Amino acid sequence: MSSENSLTFVLSNRGIKNSSTAHQKAIYDGYQYRFKENNKNSSRYICTNTECYACITIKDNVIIKSCGQHYHQNLTESQFKIIKAKQELKKDVLPNKSKTL
Repeated sequence: MSSENSLTFVLSNRGIKNSSTAHQKAIYDGYQYRFKENNKNSSRYICTNTECYACITIKDNVIIKSCGQHYHQNLTESQFKIIKAKQELKKDVLPNKSKTL
């Protein structure tokens, strides 16, 4: 998968309309994480699966800490591509709602 072992950020659905104040979702090692909190010099993200306790700490777009273990499947290549395609479509359509698809 192209998201394996690389850190990718995508806008969360909550942040599409007002991306200036929204936090991005992180995709790392095939798993999705949502923003939890800022620390002194880093940001903490937690797994988007509500039954999972895995988390990552990011500083300057680099993973500095990974904790917990995932007990669920990671994203497939097609799921990752769908997430990216949805983000691009929303960024293109929402600012100009009169635009046709």
